[in-house]
Amino acid sequence: MKPNARLEDSQVAPSVSYACGLADCTALGYQTSCSNLDARGNISYAFNSYYQQNNQLDEACKFNGLGTITRADPTEPAGLIS
Repeated sequence: MKPNARLEDSQVAPSVSYACGLADCTALGYQTSCSNLDARGNISYAFNSYYQQNNQLDEACKFNGLGTITRADPTEPAGLIS
């Protein structure tokens, strides 16, 4: 999710729903490996899951202008999934 995107944006919910409908977002569930993420982390995870499922195509990261491609790992070492 773009750093300057607002959580209140009306496109957030449908974009996350779309991403999770076509990619695996089960890690975001209650007491799962990523259940400790905040709202922005959940959204980014959903977008990334869809992006990875679609072979990292630029078109798979649009999400109504909410998505962005980054080469930097935004997670802290404790948050990395092995």
